[in-house]
Amino acid sequence: LLDAGASPAIGSTSSVTPLEVACRCNAVSLVNMLLGPNVSKQDPRLIAAVHHATKGGSLETLSMLMGALGDPNAFSNNGKTALMEAVSEKCIPACKQLINAGARIELTSPA
Repeated sequence: LLDAGASPAIGSTSSVTPLEVACRCNAVSLVNMLLGPNVSKQDPRLIAAVHHATKGGSLETLSMLMGALGDPNAFSNNGKTALMEAVSEKCIPACKQLINAGARIELTSPA
C-alpha cells in the first residue's frame, strides 16, 4: 500500500493512524517502515511516534524511536514530553527508560 501511495499519516474516522497503532503494538519493524529510512529529528511524526509508544508501554519501540529522536525532552504538539505521557499512563517501565535516556523530571508544559 505504501508503494502505491497510501499515507501512514492519514487516520481512520477516529483519527488513529497506522503509525500510532504500530507504536502502541510494539511493532518495531512496521514503525521503521512507516517512518522510512531518512526520518528527520525534526519530523513531527517522530515525536508523535515516541509519545504513542510511551502510551502503549511499547518499550522496544520506544527505545528505537528515542535513538532516532535523540531528545527525550522533546515536546509534542499538545505540549507534553514523552515522560509526561508515561506518567499520565502510569507506565513505570517507560518512565524509567525515559529518565535513563535523560528525560528531565522538572520540565513543565509550555502550553
